[in-house]
Amino acid sequence: MGEEEGRYDCEIPKESAEQKVKLRRLRFRYAARIMTHPINLQAEANMQTALQFMKEYDKDEINQLVVLGLKNRQARELEGDKP
Repeated sequence: MGEEEGRYDCEIPKESAEQKVKLRRLRFRYAARIMTHPINLQAEANMQTALQFMKEYDKDEINQLVVLGLKNRQARELEGDKP
């Protein structure tokens, strides 16, 4: 508190597409750590669900599902902005 912000370089670029990508990756990492952390009572169930998901789908299908999920999320966010 009270220190200059230069000491806390998170390597996040200024507003840009690159920034959005880095923030998305960072959110993904935090979510994964929270979901699988030992203190989380659902961690084991989360891990089993993830492993089962990876067995059922190949990498391309998973990427397609992620892209579809992001598009759906963006659509919901836009709908939420409407009066």
